[in-house]
Amino acid sequence: MSKKNTELYYFVNTLNKTEKAYFKKFGYKYDKEDNAEMGLFNLINTEIKKTEDYDDLEKLLKIKFEKKYPSKKFITVKNNLFYRLIETLSEYDKTEDFQFQLLQNIQTAKVLIKRNQPKVALRILLKAVDVVEKEEEYSLGLVFTNLIYRCALMLGDKKNIKLSLDKNTNYLNYIKQQNDLKLLYEEVFDLHRMQGTSKHSEFVLALEKVEEKMKVFSKDFISQKQKFNFYSLQKIVAFLKNDKKEVLDALEKMVNILEQSNAESFSKNERVIIATYADLISHQLELGSNTYFKKYFNVIEKWTTVKTDIEIYKETQVLRLQILEYAFEHKFEKIADLEEKYLLHKKNMNDMFQLAINDCFILTYYCLRDFRNAVKFINFQFEIKNLRKDMQLMAELIQLALLFEDKDFDVLSNSVRSLESRLSTINVLITKEEEIILSFFKNAVSTKPISATEYATQCISQLKEIDYTALPYSFDFNIWFLAIKTKKTYLELLSQ
Repeated sequence: MSKKNTELYYFVNTLNKTEKAYFKKFGYKYDKEDNAEMGLFNLINTEIKKTEDYDDLEKLLKIKFEKKYPSKKFITVKNNLFYRLIETLSEYDKTEDFQFQLLQNIQTAKVLIKRNQPKVALRILLKAVDVVEKEEEYSLGLVFTNLIYRCALMLGDKKNIKLSLDKNTNYLNYIKQQNDLKLLYEEVFDLHRMQGTSKHSEFVLALEKVEEKMKVFSKDFISQKQKFNFYSLQKIVAFLKNDKKEVLDALEKMVNILEQSNAESFSKNERVIIATYADLISHQLELGSNTYFKKYFNVIEKWTTVKTDIEIYKETQVLRLQILEYAFEHKFEKIADLEEKYLLHKKNMNDMFQLAINDCFILTYYCLRDFRNAVKFINFQFEIKNLRKDMQLMAELIQLALLFEDKDFDVLSNSVRSLESRLSTINVLITKEEEIILSFFKNAVSTKPISATEYATQCISQLKEIDYTALPYSFDFNIWFLAIKTKKTYLELLSQ
């Protein structure tokens, strides 16, 4: 079956119960007559649970549909249903998007203020402030405090004038703390990487400086989430010091926050919750106790089944295995089908799953010598919000490898210079592995390069000395250098 024929079925299969209910209620709100499109949607929703073979599903649906709606053309109704679903669920996403709602509130309030209706505007703004604080959207909150102040001033409302000024101060403090935390996080992350660099001798001194900053760092956090992030930093620093007791202490504080807040403020990042509880259990077991295991294992189980879309999780695991299997067997159509399935699921996946699946597709398409698609998935990695520096750098190095293989030396030369310039500007710590890999590409675009085979041999030797591992990507530069040295393909060596 062609990709176009399966789009609707994959799409319906990704919808949750709430989205389906919304479509049934609002998809045809202006169309009260017996609707063939809704009839087909109900048929798909019923039959799709019984099979994973969309060829069989298509045949079955066509027979049942034509029996129920003999005057309607199946393919036309099917196409119309697909576009109606997209249109309706776009509206659903807007209603679910609190930021969109907040922006609408701002616009409504401005219209009311302009038309001398400050009392109505104030009522809307004060209600919206609750959402601002619940979602911790304090940058947007500054717009609300300004509008509340204007309304209160027009009404001579001293109580709300004071409220707007107090909240404005609180929001500014939050934003400052958030920036300070972010900078501190960057320092701690660089410490983590410093252990694997030629600057290891500076590690102890840098660690002491970070600890001093953390001591004077404000503990009066506006939100539980900020406090949680601070203890998360303490946990990493304790880990770097190899102090297991301090690691456990920080984890206990993090779990206490989760329990006090009933995890409500963390509900959009279930991975944080699961990882925290699991981390606490594993560290306590390491110290010879299982109290937390008994206490919290059921909590982990609850969050992985209730808050995580377990079906997507299972499918992503199967997907990862199938991608490489099909690459070895050169089943191009199967890989394309998996890609289509993934792209339809992608919006519902958390970053961890996306990183893992993108990684598999990068390696698969590289092995198949399809560099254009490999680059597409590298770009998907770059689109992930707050992508770790080491993952971004490794993705850029893989991109250089693709340009080298494609013999696009002009673009390669520009890319190497651009990467070097960026690294020097943002002062990123480079591990020894990354230095060795980057040096290969610098040599390749130099005026008098050493032969690729000879330089690859040098890189293999250097990587062996430092016990190189391919993390955080499946693409292994050790195998890549070996492929250049032996004049074999990466896939041939990988299969061995």
